[in-house]
Amino acid sequence: MISKSVLYLGIFCMISITMPAAHAAHLIQKVSTIQIGDTTRSDKTSKKDKKTNSFALAGLTASSAGFLCLFLFPPAAFLLMTGGVVFSALSFKQIKKRNEKGLGLAATGLIIGSVGIVLTILAIALLFTILSGWN
Repeated sequence: MISKSVLYLGIFCMISITMPAAHAAHLIQKVSTIQIGDTTRSDKTSKKDKKTNSFALAGLTASSAGFLCLFLFPPAAFLLMTGGVVFSALSFKQIKKRNEKGLGLAATGLIIGSVGIVLTILAIALLFTILSGWN
């Protein structure tokens, strides 16, 4: 926990470089009324109380695993990334409904999975083209 004197000193140093003395004194007076360690929030639940959506985490994990095995075994990568896209898409609705964290995880899983599915389709098409001998 930062003591008030250290906080005031830091604020004073930052302000004195950028502002005239009259404005700096006024701002320091406003800052002195702030209570350090005040954790009350007006929201229904604080950010610490929210849990991360498990579907968002599963979607990101499946999409990432599928993307990593894209060049090793494309059919498995396609299945993993399809599952990742499905989990990520379902998590968007759950996050809004349950007021959970994980919106960034869901978006990342959806993007990685979608790009990976396109790359997998291209890799499978290239594989069949090479195996067929270009005839």
